[in-house]
Amino acid sequence: SFIDLLVKGNVDENLLAYSIKNADSFPYFVFRDKLEVVLQKIQSGCPFIVVLSDLGNGKTLFLKALSICLLEKGKKVFYLERDALSAIDELDYICNQTDDPTVIIIENYADTVNLLKKIGRYKHNHISLVLSERTPAHETAHLFLRDIMLDDPFEIDLNELTDKEVESLIQVVEKNGLWQKRSHFTVDEKIQFIKTRCKRHLSQFIIQLVKSDDLGNRYNEIVTAIKHRSDYYQALLYLLIGAVLDFRLRLVDIVDDLGLDSLNNISFRINKFLREFIDFDTEEIVFKSSVLSNYILKNLLNYSDIDTPLIQIYERLHEKRSHKRIRKYLKEIMLYQNLNRILKKDSDQRGLNRAIFNIYEKVAYLEYNRENPLFWLQFAIARLADGEYSDAARCFDNAYSYAKNTNFDTFQIDNHFARYLLEDANEKKNVIEPIEVFKRAHRMLMASQKGNQYKHYSFRVARHYSTFYSIYHKDFSFHERYDFFIACHEMLDAVEKYLALPGASKKDMVEETRKQLEELLINEN
Repeated sequence: SFIDLLVKGNVDENLLAYSIKNADSFPYFVFRDKLEVVLQKIQSGCPFIVVLSDLGNGKTLFLKALSICLLEKGKKVFYLERDALSAIDELDYICNQTDDPTVIIIENYADTVNLLKKIGRYKHNHISLVLSERTPAHETAHLFLRDIMLDDPFEIDLNELTDKEVESLIQVVEKNGLWQKRSHFTVDEKIQFIKTRCKRHLSQFIIQLVKSDDLGNRYNEIVTAIKHRSDYYQALLYLLIGAVLDFRLRLVDIVDDLGLDSLNNISFRINKFLREFIDFDTEEIVFKSSVLSNYILKNLLNYSDIDTPLIQIYERLHEKRSHKRIRKYLKEIMLYQNLNRILKKDSDQRGLNRAIFNIYEKVAYLEYNRENPLFWLQFAIARLADGEYSDAARCFDNAYSYAKNTNFDTFQIDNHFARYLLEDANEKKNVIEPIEVFKRAHRMLMASQKGNQYKHYSFRVARHYSTFYSIYHKDFSFHERYDFFIACHEMLDAVEKYLALPGASKKDMVEETRKQLEELLINEN
């Protein structure tokens, strides 16, 4: 059961409950210190909590444990399994039929906007809301969340294991006999292994565990055996990608979404390799681990194994685009950061870039993408990552053109276009009227901050200021140099205001930008 928890992401809730009560007899759950913090907050009437972590660092298990502890304390607990049409009606009933202390738990809150708006209108004192989201998604979505709830949440970050949790993890792994090649390590060596090699991240520890076991070879054999059947392989890839991108797919979703007749045949259901991922008797996906799915995609498959079948999957999903859920999948798959997450990175970076370009080029003609500014922005970002600035410019032209025909907020395009202007100029080292290029980029970065004071991306782009100045300052007149430094001061003021915000994210990165701007201004004064 413990291996299934770590490897497949399957939570045995009965065993979890026993482990919470008696960890020595049931070595299954690493009790997280912040569980007590959240319980105390809810007991004291805190209405609004957000639990955060990166891929595979324990949000789901934390929330399952939280729900068990809350039930023990006499709370009513409601857990949103899927944002179906009936959820709004169920929420009405939950909020209006009782005054009992109630906790509503919603994972991946960014996908439940309508439901959150409904909850925001209730604001009953007896109801506490516990949300979870991956850290990068929260950085993008927390503004609309704050607007809906009219308050800042109490945030819990689960990314790093505390010293106490590290020691607990060592004991649980020890009792389950899973240290294997590292069994001879002393306790201090195991502590250092988790703290240093795994950076206190549970996801990294799981990966190291898999690498030291025969699990990697086992899954490699399974994937290799399925590859020769295009339809089965598409189903497997869809399952793995869905786990990494948190689609929460069911067997019926895989069969219906892909629309492959062969997935309804008995041969699909009795395939011994697919049974490692799907329990056909219960119609359940038994492989839910985002960590191991990511490991398989990036370590056992090359981009050449993924790009063509991914395009086929995307085209099949596109046929079902009338469904809101499918449109979300189409959007998520095409985000450049997600393609980077799905496709393996190795020494052949050019090959990876070609694979990404191939995917974008092959799906650009589809109706969902053809006039979609977000799609063309992602294509532009991919071109920027490869230093293909002229191709990036064409993608930006498409993004801006299609944005005019919709209500699409161009602040994302503006930020990346400003990055394009600065990077392109820094690469060429001989642009005409460089100060005008700089001022245009700076104006776009400053404008994108209006109404988006919690957005940090413009400060990342501002790191290019120093390089730009080192290349072009000799071409500046006195007045142009003055304009440049006025802009730097303006950006520095914005940085200071951002760092003063209590809910601001990526502060380490923004601090680095502040340091660069301060050094630039000091050295020239």
